Amino acid sequence: MEAVIFDMDGVIVDTEPGFFIVANKFLERYGKSITKEYFEQFFGGASEHMWKTTTEMLGLDVPVEECLKGTHEIREQCLVIEDSNNGVTAAKSAGMSVIGFQNLEVANQGLKPADHVVTSMKDITLELCRSF
Repeated sequence: MEAVIFDMDGVIVDTEPGFFIVANKFLERYGKSITKEYFEQFFGGASEHMWKTTTEMLGLDVPVEECLKGTHEIREQCLVIEDSNNGVTAAKSAGMSVIGFQNLEVANQGLKPADHVVTSMKDITLELCRSF
């Protein structure tokens, strides 16, 4: 064997619990919530499908677009540290602030859309994070 490749989401970092919290914060507005067991069926799937199924199951007359917008508003309070153009683009599309991490071994990571770019983790200070 020459190499091992690790999947980031779910193996190195698990972002699903964060989205579960955001989903329930949104549902609190309507006096509703979902269980972790219910939410797990949507891991790795599209948010639109999750919200369509969930609003139907909970009997909520809330358009999927409103659910997406509501969780987007909550995510706007997040700061993302990212090292790829795809990740920066996704985070910016979700309304999040982004610190781009420039790997000095990689010529062009496409971090231009990031709000700030650093070349060392030491540069990511509490003061910098609070500036967003």
